[in-house]
Amino acid sequence: MPESVTRLVGDRHGDMSALANLSFDVTVDAIAYRPVDVDVLAKTLGDRGGHHIQISSVSAYDDPPKEGATEETATSGTTRPSRPTPR
Repeated sequence: MPESVTRLVGDRHGDMSALANLSFDVTVDAIAYRPVDVDVLAKTLGDRGGHHIQISSVSAYDDPPKEGATEETATSGTTRPSRPTPR
């Protein structure tokens, strides 16, 4: 990325202070794995987040992974197919 791009580091399960006092026209969230992850970012930004875009691969699967599923069960086919099922 160009040097002109501001890089922010945060942890949605810890320190989100990098977003304090900042406002955005658009927020793109591509790493939320659970609904609570989306909620944390939305609560942190409040009305300062602009238009929120959530990107999720879960819609590529017939059944989303069950809460608490391990990486092994999430990819073994016991919780969801190992490859996306065309819709």
